[in-house]
Amino acid sequence: MNSEAVGFAGAKAEEYKDSGAEPAGSLQIILANGEKHKMKVVKSTSVLSIYQHVMFLSGDSGPFDLLGGFPPKPLSNPQATCGELGLIGSSIRQKV
Repeated sequence: MNSEAVGFAGAKAEEYKDSGAEPAGSLQIILANGEKHKMKVVKSTSVLSIYQHVMFLSGDSGPFDLLGGFPPKPLSNPQATCGELGLIGSSIRQKV
């Protein structure tokens, strides 16, 4: 089992909806099958929330990795936020 799967063990598929409480940005989600989706997020959106949203979009119960940023690197800390990692405006790729 990869380190990503351990950090996200027990995650449940859940559609993400931002609260609208703070200025939002967006991410491009690229699923393992090549489908692209736009996700509206805020700086405090966690990597876990993105992971759960990818589960919801893909129907994949995991485990899988998320790669983000440039150059793309594994998003392995579920508690890290979009703001901390500089992910707003970037692409996140699901890797099975």
